[in-house]
Amino acid sequence: MTDTAIPVRKAERKEWPAWLVSAALIGGSIALAQFLTLFNGVSIIHVAPLVTTLINGLVSALLAVAVVIIYRGNKLLTFAHGAIASAAGLVMFTLAGEGWSYWAIAPATIAVAAVASALLEAGVLRRFANSPRLVATIATLAGGQVFLAAAYFLPQWRFDVNILNADLDDFTKLPNTPVHFPNGWRRLWDGQAFTADHVVAFGAALLALCAVGAFLRFTTAGTAIRGASENSERVALLGISMGSLGTVVWVIAGALAGLFVLLNEPLHNGTLVSAAVGGSGVSALLRGFAAAVLAKMERVSVAVSAAIAIAFLDFSIFWVTNRAAASDVVLFVGICAALLIQRRKLSRVEEAASTTWSSAEEIRPVPAVLSGLASVQSAKRWVFTALAVAIVGFPFAMSPSQIVTATTYGIFAIVAVSLVVLTGWGGQISLGQFALVAVGASVSGMLRVTYHVPFPIAMLLAALIAAGVAVLLGLPALRIRGLYLAVTTLAFALVMSSYVLVAERFPKLVAPKIGRPSLLFLDFKDDRSFFYLCIGFLILTIVGAQGLRRTRTGRVLIAARDNEAAVQSFGISLVRTRLATFALAGFIAGIAGTLLATQQQAVRPEQYGAAQSITMFLMAIIGGLGSVAGVVTGAVYLGACALFLKGPIGALVASGGGVLIVLIAIPSGLGGVVYAARDAFLRRIAIREKIFVRSLLGDVRDLDSERSRAQLAPKPAPEPKYEIDSHIREAGKSQRSKGWVYG
Repeated sequence: MTDTAIPVRKAERKEWPAWLVSAALIGGSIALAQFLTLFNGVSIIHVAPLVTTLINGLVSALLAVAVVIIYRGNKLLTFAHGAIASAAGLVMFTLAGEGWSYWAIAPATIAVAAVASALLEAGVLRRFANSPRLVATIATLAGGQVFLAAAYFLPQWRFDVNILNADLDDFTKLPNTPVHFPNGWRRLWDGQAFTADHVVAFGAALLALCAVGAFLRFTTAGTAIRGASENSERVALLGISMGSLGTVVWVIAGALAGLFVLLNEPLHNGTLVSAAVGGSGVSALLRGFAAAVLAKMERVSVAVSAAIAIAFLDFSIFWVTNRAAASDVVLFVGICAALLIQRRKLSRVEEAASTTWSSAEEIRPVPAVLSGLASVQSAKRWVFTALAVAIVGFPFAMSPSQIVTATTYGIFAIVAVSLVVLTGWGGQISLGQFALVAVGASVSGMLRVTYHVPFPIAMLLAALIAAGVAVLLGLPALRIRGLYLAVTTLAFALVMSSYVLVAERFPKLVAPKIGRPSLLFLDFKDDRSFFYLCIGFLILTIVGAQGLRRTRTGRVLIAARDNEAAVQSFGISLVRTRLATFALAGFIAGIAGTLLATQQQAVRPEQYGAAQSITMFLMAIIGGLGSVAGVVTGAVYLGACALFLKGPIGALVASGGGVLIVLIAIPSGLGGVVYAARDAFLRRIAIREKIFVRSLLGDVRDLDSERSRAQLAPKPAPEPKYEIDSHIREAGKSQRSKGWVYG
């Protein structure tokens, strides 16, 4: 690495000094905390709780700084490090159960996280160096899922507990071994217990944060990282390896994630059981995102101060309400407000990062000249007949539990169709789509149980309310694009699962028992008949979405996704277009929520967690976001994995592992494979009939020779009566076939 200094572009406008912003954030949060206590008649917060909150904030700042330095390095939001931290936590507690000492566990935990982060960068992200940043961002999400699924093998291998399908009795097999600093020091200060873990957390977090700041400010590599955020091409021209630089950034970020879990878990008496059921670290990562957003994804010192301020705010809300979930609402509102206030004109790098999903390519319809052929029509009839037979016969060939699973994934397919409308066609990235499903489920359950509204009317009203919520959620999308909107929607999903769907807070929204409906003299109380009902709604959703795509509205969605300026030049309102996209996607998700709540015969909050929204998005990617049939194929794939692959292996191939395979090997998704098989069939038909279709036979030079090798040509076809035009013959002398030429 060369010693050449890299000039960092100056800010376009004057910014407040970092020390002043940091002081304002921390001082304002403490003042707000004290005001909340006085306003609600609660005793004022004493110094000791403020000190422990400061320590927790410093530890949380480790994840925030990891997010910032990765974004500064390559304008990439990392969704992996929450999962990497959780995976490192599983390793840490497993080693503790094996009797390892703290001095061996600590470096091993940090090393596992750092190595996992480096492997993700070197093995996966380098393949997407020239792709839109959104593609690489989804790769980080999938990579984190892979490492977390791999870590789930540890309890199953060592303690014979499959934690993905464990019950309460199984968890008793796991060792309840907290990882504490091996020093019995403990003091009481103003009723607050301070242990050696607090001292170690404060010192280690402060030292790590200062080291990262010094690295970025005073070293050549740190200067290169800051320069890469502005102009990576210039950094490469100065002789600095971008691959090596990226590895350094990701190793540091991984080490910070490992240090976070090492310091955070002892402060909260974490164990292997808590780590196993703790999910993918969405809550901790979102707090890191919130702090990074307040720091404009650039200023490390401000990110640290923002993390401390968020910790003070969390504690003050808990101090007043005695409930921690309310802080998730404040976190969601804070993220939206910070993004709306701070938005400015995107730079060239940020504009490229916010482009739409590159794999959302349109699937070509069957060429009109071939669609009317008898062989093509016969093939369509065979395909639809086979699908109909499979759907009708499935409930008679499977067990009741398998029917329930298939019904669930049929409902998930409806959710995936809503993602095609919102993300594939509309270009708006949502990682909180299942929260809209929760809105539909809770509202329909309340209407049916509390107010005894008939099923069809309850479904319609719930879908309309979900559409309205989606429009409100889409308002920030008028100013926030791409990756930032993904953070906002994920925060909304966390609010729905942790705050709204709580029976003690909103009992009417968590219906304990919902009956199955009877429609048009048909009873859908048994699982088999309800399976057919859900498949019927899925078919209606598919037909409606395909019809929308062929309308002017569908064409406007695609055009606005690809070129906003061109759409605006025709007088089309982007505001109405985007909000209509959110409304339609929310309406479809609301229908899915009604069906899911009715199928489960209750609203179970644990089924609507933020991790489920991530799973829905990954499912759509596996199938292919460019087409309705593609995402339905993704739902079928995940359903097959749920039916036939159990445990961590199923979780690996059905989520992150499957996504990485798709991103690397088949970017168009599993649906693209199906359409490739269709095009191969159509290509043989075209060769047999000597019809030149450029979209299918653009690389074919001689139809006569190809026709002799076509397996679908049982006998020579009669020579057509028409010849190609002379100018076409002169332009392509190698095309010696006779017949029509189609573009």
